[in-house]
Amino acid sequence: MPKAESTSPADPKKRRVTPRRSAGSRLIEQQGLIIAAIEAGSTDYVAAQAVAGISPRAFRELRQRTEGRHPTRGATPELTEFFAEVDKAIARATMKQEIVVADTDPKHWLKYRARSKPGLEGWTEPVPEESETQDPIHVMSADELQQIVSTLLASGAVELPPCPDPSCTCSCHGVRGEEGEAE
Repeated sequence: MPKAESTSPADPKKRRVTPRRSAGSRLIEQQGLIIAAIEAGSTDYVAAQAVAGISPRAFRELRQRTEGRHPTRGATPELTEFFAEVDKAIARATMKQEIVVADTDPKHWLKYRARSKPGLEGWTEPVPEESETQDPIHVMSADELQQIVSTLLASGAVELPPCPDPSCTCSCHGVRGEEGEAE
């Protein structure tokens, strides 16, 4: 009787090989669960790792691609849409927590979230308008700077070191004599 071929998964000839899926495709496949986890309070990269098995580094690189910050690769439309939904989920989760804080500890919420802003009343001390708090900064022109430097040199408040070049005839050092001393 001939020996039957092995059909066990350990047999390399019979093993089914599934193609490896990219991190981006795994994120998109699991988008619903990742968004739900973020809305429940998870951080985006932790949700991606727990649900789709994406490392935080790979998640960061995919985010960089969608924001145009990756040095070599661009984003696909699917990735761009995915991260737009992630950003919306983060905003919804933040809003949900702000509402909880406002309900459970209104003083804290009023003090830290509803702060006064320049020109806008809030629940903290009024903040003066920006124009009231900042003096205009004066930027010198090249002529003004030249005049100040010339005045400092002429008054002797600032001295320039002698040029190392013995044949220098610049106006700051004067004409040098035979021994290299300024005249």
